[in-house]
Amino acid sequence: MLDELKLYLEDTMVPLFSSLIEDGRIKFDIKNDQLVKSSENSSVQISRYLWFFSKYYGESEEDSILNICSQLYESLKENYKVNDGYKISTINDEYHVYHNSFVLYGMSEYYKITQDKSVLLEIDGLHNFIEKNFYNKDKGMYHEQIDNSLNRVSRSVIDSRENGYSANSIIHLLEAYTNVVEVAPKYKSTLERILNILFRKFYNQKGFFASYVDSHLRQDISYISYGHDIETICLVGEALKALDIRISEYELHLNSIYNTVVNEGLEFDGFLRVQSDLSISTWWGQVEAIVGFMFCNKELNNTNDYYKLVYEFTRDNYMTNKGLYNEIDNHRLVLNNETANIWKTPYHDGRMIMKMITYLESEE
Repeated sequence: MLDELKLYLEDTMVPLFSSLIEDGRIKFDIKNDQLVKSSENSSVQISRYLWFFSKYYGESEEDSILNICSQLYESLKENYKVNDGYKISTINDEYHVYHNSFVLYGMSEYYKITQDKSVLLEIDGLHNFIEKNFYNKDKGMYHEQIDNSLNRVSRSVIDSRENGYSANSIIHLLEAYTNVVEVAPKYKSTLERILNILFRKFYNQKGFFASYVDSHLRQDISYISYGHDIETICLVGEALKALDIRISEYELHLNSIYNTVVNEGLEFDGFLRVQSDLSISTWWGQVEAIVGFMFCNKELNNTNDYYKLVYEFTRDNYMTNKGLYNEIDNHRLVLNNETANIWKTPYHDGRMIMKMITYLESEE
């Protein structure tokens, strides 16, 4: 597995996604194995590319990769930054907390490789923007979306439901601030607040995170997102490490979530149902399960080979020389063969590959 992952990173991921970039903009998508001109870029998309190439540069130190990172960083500031916040996309000038969390994530990784103090100032400015415009002290929650006049709105580009809060936004704020704390420890209190929101507002005693809570903070338990839950276990573990909190304090909750994913979402051949009300699997759910199961194996003492099972299914059914397919149905047929688009970036799969390389090398 280790050699396969290293080869896929070097021979497919890095050259493929770098070929889609021009002057800090994502110029092309890939559909039907063909390059298709991209009609729209988003701040999430640019930030995910920035994170991936910054993380990769930290290992490779290739000048060409550093140049890509610098162009992405400048493009992000030039094309998306307004009032210290970052708008959703090139055609949507509103702001979403999810998008701004990924900007924090990408910029903090970029700072690690540049040590440029001006990047820290950008992070400080964005942190202040998020706290002022998204954090609702009365609710103890982060609002989802604001308009271009900085007024809170009920709608959200991430979740079609209105007047509520999504776990997806919270877990990626958690991920972003975990990375930020590594370069700016003064934000540990923010990270701890986000961790508490996740468990106090979204954790369900039946062993899952509710994907959504309404404006009255009532959980929507109409479905379970197995893909997000296995991803969140790993993100929580990393946040706890950044906060110097023993994982044993959360072990009971995390093991309960792990058991739900295994018993309800994982199938015999390594196919992971992305959520309980859908019979499909997705590339991001598959790769998050690989990392998540490995994490559970190492940190929660859940001795198993589930990460190998899911990896083998993903390798055999998703991975191509043009990236990973998007979705596969319960008959194991490809539903969506786009391998690069506004949401399909080198983030989920790139993160899986680099984390698994680190995990597997530590075992040798």
